[in-house]
Parts: sequence; structure tokens; C-alpha cells
Amino acid sequence: MTGVFTTDSQGLRIATEVRGSGPPIVFAHGLTGNRSGVIAQFEPFLAEYSIVAFDQRGHAESTPVHDSNLYDPRLMADDLRAVMDACRIERAVVGGESMGAATALLFALAHPERTTALLLTVPAFGSRPNPDRETIRQMGDLIEKGGVEAYLEYSRTANRYNLPDDVRATIRERLLRHDERSLATACKTVIDWVVLPDLSKLADIRVPACIVGWRGDPLHPFDLAEEMAAAIPGATLAERTIAEHFADPAGTGRVYVDFLRSLR
Repeated sequence: MTGVFTTDSQGLRIATEVRGSGPPIVFAHGLTGNRSGVIAQFEPFLAEYSIVAFDQRGHAESTPVHDSNLYDPRLMADDLRAVMDACRIERAVVGGESMGAATALLFALAHPERTTALLLTVPAFGSRPNPDRETIRQMGDLIEKGGVEAYLEYSRTANRYNLPDDVRATIRERLLRHDERSLATACKTVIDWVVLPDLSKLADIRVPACIVGWRGDPLHPFDLAEEMAAAIPGATLAERTIAEHFADPAGTGRVYVDFLRSLR
């Protein structure tokens, strides 16, 4: 199955896209992202893998979510299950970035029999509150009060990541795809996630795992990536920079494809 279609999950529409051929990689984007970012990371490898990307609930073309109770990480892990079921995929490589890393991780813990490998890009949520939660709550407040453009103006002047103009234009285009109220609710809810009070639970993961981390970003603490890699038996930890990831998203996909090739 390839193409773009809608998956039903708990009464919500989940916009889903399947590209490529070969063994499936089901990958969840991060907070404020959408499935196009996932496709961009794996596009050079579509002759080798089928990439299953979806707009997580409340994001882009999926059903907007205005009820904070629906931004629950376990419900979102079940959305991933619904996507796999709709695509008639019994087992797959499962992964995600930031918020999506939590989605994939909880799916892998709940459904080890359906997970062949685990890919986690810059995990943001583990056993303790995210250290950058006030910044993301402020983002949600700005969007709620003044819309995405108000946040973008604030972000332009702050520019804490020193991003070039073309990257900032891509981020603007990505943010404008969302229902603003849904995005504001996500920012003010997801950032408080504590998905695993005890990381020792990660010892239950018995599939190959690769984690990509970067330094210097409080939203995605590198020490969390290190802790998760240490807790998952045999996990591989790779390091990229924020600049590399934004300038060359396919470079992150390449890290994962090289890892998966090494398992053959």
C-alpha cells in the first residue's frame, strides 16, 4: 500500500502517507512537526524501505485536538498501532523524533512482538520533567493569544538556535499547517510529559535500538539520550548537531539506514 490516506484511531482522523518499497519503517514526527519532515529524512532510501509517516493527532492534516486530555502519550502510541493496522503491517522498524520518540518508545514497550528495531531521534521525555518546559509553554501561550505569526516574530528576534533564513522559512511553513488552537494545546500539554518514571523499564526492550542525540539543546537533553542508550540492552548512540539535522535531514535518515544495514 502506497499513497496518502486517512486512518481512524479512537475517533480521530490520522493523516497517513506511505512511500517507497521494502521493509517498513513507521516513524512519528515531533511536536509542531508533520509527516513531510519524516519523508524528507528517508527520501533517499525509498528504494530500500517503505516509509510510513503520519501526522500525529492534533497536527497538520490530522484531526485538531483542543482537549489536553487527548494529548496522552499512550493514546498517541496507540495511534501508531492503528496506522500499522490500517497498512496491514504486522511487524516493523518503529521510530520517532522528540515527541515522536515517546510515541515510538511506548509502542515498542506495549507491542514488542510487532517491533523489529527501534529508532529514537533526540528523545525529550523520560523519567523527569523536560528542562525547557517553560519555553515551550510560552510558545503555546503566544500562539494561543496571537497565532503562529506572533510566535514566529518572537522566535525571529530570539533565534536561540541561530538558524539561517531558509531553515526559518521551512519552520514557518510547517507551523502554518496546523490548527492554531490545537498546536497551542499541544505545546502546553505535551511538554509536561513524564513517560517513564523508571527508566529501568527500558531493559525490557529486546530489539536492536539506535538513538540519535545532539548537545546544547535543553529541549532535547543529550544526557537523556545517553541514559536511554545505557538502559536499552545493546543500544547504539549516535551524535549529530542541531545544524546538521536542520540543514541535512536525510543525514539522520542515513544514520538509521546504516544501522539497519549493519543488522543484516
